[in-house]
Amino acid sequence: MKTLILGLVSCAFLFTACGKQQEASSFPDAPDAAVQAVIQGIAEGKGAVLWEAMPASYQADVNALAQLMGQKLDAEIYDQSFALFGRVGGVVQQQQDFIFTSEKLPGNVQKLDSMKQAIPALMGFIELLAESSVGSVEGLKSFDGQSFFEATVSGLIQHAMVLSDLAEGEGLSFGELSEAKVKVVSQDAAFAVLELSLPGQELEIVELVQVEGRWVPVDLQNDWVNAVAELKASVEGLTAESIALQKTQLMGLLTMLDGVVAQLEAAETQQQFDQALQGAMMPMFGLLMMGQQQMQNAKGISAPAAP
Repeated sequence: MKTLILGLVSCAFLFTACGKQQEASSFPDAPDAAVQAVIQGIAEGKGAVLWEAMPASYQADVNALAQLMGQKLDAEIYDQSFALFGRVGGVVQQQQDFIFTSEKLPGNVQKLDSMKQAIPALMGFIELLAESSVGSVEGLKSFDGQSFFEATVSGLIQHAMVLSDLAEGEGLSFGELSEAKVKVVSQDAAFAVLELSLPGQELEIVELVQVEGRWVPVDLQNDWVNAVAELKASVEGLTAESIALQKTQLMGLLTMLDGVVAQLEAAETQQQFDQALQGAMMPMFGLLMMGQQQMQNAKGISAPAAP
């Protein structure tokens, strides 16, 4: 949970409004006040603040990549995978007694109550993603980042807030984000250095550069174009021909997993549940290996030959 919260806080540094965008944005003009506003938005469960704070070209890149995935991915494979994802969430809720009495359960008995209390929030994560625009190929085709962040990301943050409360005493909580202190160390027209102080965390120093009226970390700006190009090339490499080569095998594995999930749903004893869970290992491993191979094939297809 601490890692998740710090990751969201980092987004406040990744995309922060300033200067030229002031007329179209409610963000403060000063970089420190702008970052503070984004952190406060996260603390209040407002995911839209992260989208609004992105440079316009970054927003366009995110939308374009999601929509390209909608054009390139096989709808049958992708949609069935997300449907299984949603059903697994249902199994967690329905069969939690078997899950928490399994010999393979990590942790200790003292944490069982809080883990059980976390299930509704975890289910919320799964349902939000499964029902969102990234939950189907058709949704990806019409992906709109602003709507996704306003609805889905906001909901994900709010569920994370519940998990944060359950993990009280185990690191930074969402409530403590309101105590964040941001200070400008130095600033000119194009660059700024900020210092972030969070309760119980080491002081963080971030170097920012202005992009289209937004402040983003120097490293992010240096890497963004290449990272987006690499992702785009990988997705474009997922041709109908390359997918067809593995579709029969992939659908076979998904069908096997569908049967395993059905067994998990129907299990009435610990032994039945554990046996079904063990049966999921092979198709899960197969899907993982095939997914890695498919992405490697896509990179090979899309990448230029080495001289």
